[in-house]
Amino acid sequence: MEKQNKKRVLVLPSDENGSGWYRMIQPYGRAASSLVAFDVKFLEGEVDGEYLSELFSGYDGILCQRVFDWGLLGHLRKFQERGGVVVMDCDDLLMNIPSFNISRVFWDGEKLKGYREAKRICDYLHSSTEELSGAMGYRGKTCIFKNAVDISVRLGDSAEKDFRGRLGIPMGMKVIMWGGSTGHNDTLEFLLPIIKHYSTVEGVVVVLVGNRSWMRGLGVVDSDKVLIIDSMELKDYLYLPAMADVFLTPLMGNLEFNRCKSELKVLESGVWGVPCVSS
Repeated sequence: MEKQNKKRVLVLPSDENGSGWYRMIQPYGRAASSLVAFDVKFLEGEVDGEYLSELFSGYDGILCQRVFDWGLLGHLRKFQERGGVVVMDCDDLLMNIPSFNISRVFWDGEKLKGYREAKRICDYLHSSTEELSGAMGYRGKTCIFKNAVDISVRLGDSAEKDFRGRLGIPMGMKVIMWGGSTGHNDTLEFLLPIIKHYSTVEGVVVVLVGNRSWMRGLGVVDSDKVLIIDSMELKDYLYLPAMADVFLTPLMGNLEFNRCKSELKVLESGVWGVPCVSS
């Protein structure tokens, strides 16, 4: 029997450090299949139309993420007209971002219109949860693709990743940790009394990962008992939960945007075997 040629799929992550890494680069950059070959490519800035046409011509399918650019949408339509299959990944309910979330400014107006159009024309929706797929209102074919964290992050140089030592946390201190972006105002406000309480408990230090100015604006007072890690590279962030004794991952259930979130924070702590307190 003649050997069947592999189908080729072009994977276009929206970024190299956030959802693009977790949902596109990490899983498909290492995917091995006898039927499909995945090529991951990050399109940075404005991309020439002729380049896209030539690039797309070598593939049978395209897996894209957070598409909102009308020029790119036009090339995806042409790709479909030639028989190509377009799959769109989604991991957040971008059509219903809470008013306090600063991402809402970015996803207003034309960008959100473009995103809705991408959802409309795609052949499949590649979603992180069933709740999100339902809330998106997508009536076509859906694939639930759960988030994952590469277990090989545990194999790094432990001395290089000694965050307790780098932060000056004494041996024997228990570490309670939470991390989140500036879109999680409701979560941080919920945690404020917990942070305040544990800042007075002997033998405990609270470590918060996120924007320092934002946290201070919401009332967090950093001290030798409340440490704020302002920013770090993804390769370091993945190791960070290893120093925690407890990882906090509350999510306010009163917002549809939150109910459509995935279990990523639980995975980030679970890969290190750190107990996680969730809602």
